[in-house]
Parts: sequence; C-alpha cells; structure tokens
Amino acid sequence: MTLTAIRFHFAEDAVERVCFTYSARLEAVFSLHVLVEPQRHPLHHAWIRRMRNLPLALRGELAACSFAFGSAPPSLGTALPDPLASIPAGPCESFEDGMAAIRGLPADTVAAGFADALAIGDRTRTPQTESALTMAHDDPAAFLERLCLLLEEYWATGFEQEWERLEPHLAGSVTDAGRLMLAGGLAAFVDTLGPRVRARGDRSGFDLEVSCAPQWGSAQDAPDVDVMVTETFTFVPTVFSWPHIWYAVDRAWPLGMTYHVPPIADAARPRLPPADLVGVLRACGDDVRLRAMRWIAERPRSTQELAPLVGITEPALSKHLRQLADAGVLEPRRDGRYVLYHLRRDRLEQLTAGLLAFLDTADGTAAVPGAAGRPSVSG
Repeated sequence: MTLTAIRFHFAEDAVERVCFTYSARLEAVFSLHVLVEPQRHPLHHAWIRRMRNLPLALRGELAACSFAFGSAPPSLGTALPDPLASIPAGPCESFEDGMAAIRGLPADTVAAGFADALAIGDRTRTPQTESALTMAHDDPAAFLERLCLLLEEYWATGFEQEWERLEPHLAGSVTDAGRLMLAGGLAAFVDTLGPRVRARGDRSGFDLEVSCAPQWGSAQDAPDVDVMVTETFTFVPTVFSWPHIWYAVDRAWPLGMTYHVPPIADAARPRLPPADLVGVLRACGDDVRLRAMRWIAERPRSTQELAPLVGITEPALSKHLRQLADAGVLEPRRDGRYVLYHLRRDRLEQLTAGLLAFLDTADGTAAVPGAAGRPSVSG
C-alpha cells in the first residue's frame, strides 16, 4: 500500500462554502459494501449477522453484483461507482429522492461512473458475477436499473427500519458539526475527524491522507492531489462507511467527503485500559506471585517465611513481593526485625469492579452499528 494526500484548499470564505448533509441512499450503499466486504468492517459484525435474514434471492443478487458495491481483494483497493455513491448535492436526501437522482443520470455519466468498479470486477471475475459484468459493459443503463431494483428491495426488506434508528444520530452529528464550525471555523471541525485528516497551519484548508493499493500492479506511488474548493464542499456523516473515508474530487460530481459519526469514531478508538488497572493485572498474572498471595491471604507473612513455602529463594521472592506492593495488592508493615506483607483485599475488590467497568464501557460505546467511490482510507 502507498500513501498519498488529498490537499483541499479553501478561500477565506471557507465556512460559507462548507455544508453538511446525510443521505439514506448513500448509507444504504455503504451498508451493502459492508455486507460484501465483512472482513473490512469488524465494528459491524453484529449487524452483518442480523442481515443473514435477508431473502435468499436478494442475497444472491447482491453476490452477483458485488463488484458494484466495492468487493475486491486488498491488493486492488476498493471503489464504489459514482452513480451509486456520489456525495449528495443538496439538503438531507431521502431514499426516494436519492433513487430518483440515480435514475435521472445521463447514460454517458453512468458509463463513466462505473469504469473503476468494472475494471476491478473484471480482474476478480467469477461465474457468479459473470452475467452482471457482461450487462454492465454492454448496457450500463440497464445495469444501473438492476442495481436500483436491488437497492429498493433491500430498503424494503432490510434497511428502512435500520435507517429510522440511524437518522437521529446523523442529524445530531450535522447539528453539532455546524455549531462547532461556526464557533471555531473549519479547522475546529476538521480537528475532530481523526489522525488522517489534518488542518494545515495556515488554516486555509486541510489534508486527507489516503492509503492506495497500487492500481493494476503498478508500483509507483500515487502523487499528491491539490483540490481548489471554489464551490460547495459537503461533509457527510455516516455509520456504515467506517473504517473508510470516501471522498469526491472529480468535478463531474459534487465535491465532498464522509466522516464517522461520534459513536462510531469513539467505538473505533483504541481502548487502552487505565494504567492502574494494567499494573494490578500484570502483578497478579504470575504463578509465583499468585501462590505467595495465597499464603499471605491466610495471615501476614515475611519474606523469610514465604520463600520455602513458595519454593524460591528469598532474593527472587523479594522482587515478586515488591511488584505486588508497587501495584498496591500487598502492604508491607514492619513488625520488630521482620517486614510482614499484608494482603489488601480492598484493592482486589477494586480490581474486579475496575475491570468490569472497563469492559462495560468498551461494550457500551458501540451503540450505533454496525470523489465518492474513490479509494478509501482508515479514519
């Protein structure tokens, strides 16, 4: 994989050129990409399992047309065709409006928009996709109608109810993002989009770092791309795009990019346990130290008493006891010429509570499951 950057440049009126919207059609397309590429979307596996209830005929049609929804081996990258995955040009788009917009595209626009997906599909052709690929090459308009019918059946049988649950999250994200940008400018919003989206120091725009598979076996690095934003640039919050960021830079389509709604971004963020919790777990996670704790649990004991009980030398045991004391599991107290180690049961009770709280938090944050069509990157 190679790295390149898309550099978006804005004039001084950047805030006036930016808009936020979301799209039922686009979210449905992204969710179908999840279904044809489940290995790329670990946050959505619970939802993927639920979708096993889709009608068998619909699942077969999705498999036949999988190349149109971004199915491809990692070595080829992935692409979603612009006719399906274009950035919405206006206000929040209903599913019906999105489908009408797709069906209203000129034939030559449809053919050009499918070019990248078909090139990948030809390289990964299987008996299951053969017929759909032939149709897509011979009659792009008829193939687009076939995809529209697939999307409409999918919406009716599997996604409309999901959309009712997702839309409030998307609407809330748009409201929050707009407030943030009005208060702090474009850079304030961009700073929330993750490590691969970076506002430039001069605050005139931002850079989107993308990882690209060398297309068609080429080993040359893709050059950086500069995009001057002179018209509207649209940010689209999504749930099912994770871990990709889809962007549009082709002037034939509205400029813009997706971003992950906060619940998804939070769920994807690495969860490092509190250092204190890790320290206690590491201290307890050793056979020698556990056996020492078992003897100390009966009553406080000294190093001299414990060493033969545990079966190691005093100097070696001292190191283990020191680690347990540093973690707060044992408390050394002097008793005449001896140092007796006492077990801190309250500390172990805190360990259980702390571990369960960490696990419950990790589970609870993923409340939302799981040029448009251009290569995707991790957010």
